Amino acid sequence: MRTGTRRRIAIEFPQLAASVEAVLLDQQAPETCQLMWEALPIEDTAYHCIRCGKEVFALIPPLRAVPPAENRCMVPAPGALWFIHFPADYPYNPPGFVGDPRGTFDFVVWYGSDSWAIDPEGQFVTGNHWAQIEHGLEAFARACEQVWLSGTAPMRVRKAS
Repeated sequence: MRTGTRRRIAIEFPQLAASVEAVLLDQQAPETCQLMWEALPIEDTAYHCIRCGKEVFALIPPLRAVPPAENRCMVPAPGALWFIHFPADYPYNPPGFVGDPRGTFDFVVWYGSDSWAIDPEGQFVTGNHWAQIEHGLEAFARACEQVWLSGTAPMRVRKAS
């Protein structure tokens, strides 16, 4: 990466005609940013979290490695992108979870305030805050609300040009 440049990704809901760009926080979460960058493009199903507030997420294919804890957050800010890793023995992995022995890899977009990262028992969950939506969140949030109403939506994440 050249000095002074900021890597950006595009997050899209193709069926909802919605997209937004986020800036990678390379200084605060360098390893998470690099692992996510290498994994792009990602096309997966986005879900709306039931208990956490204004959150959409996708259980993405396993990364080359599990990122270390960096730029950890417990209370999400609107527009924050988190990476959360849940080990294979995490009791709240999806029912019938059969996947990578390293666990689930969670791509999270927080699109509004009044949100909390909590597990089904009400315990806080932390995540690596690795990218931030700087512009266009309000319009993108409307698409995220449509994900909540419909249950799921195809999501695409790619390097922005």
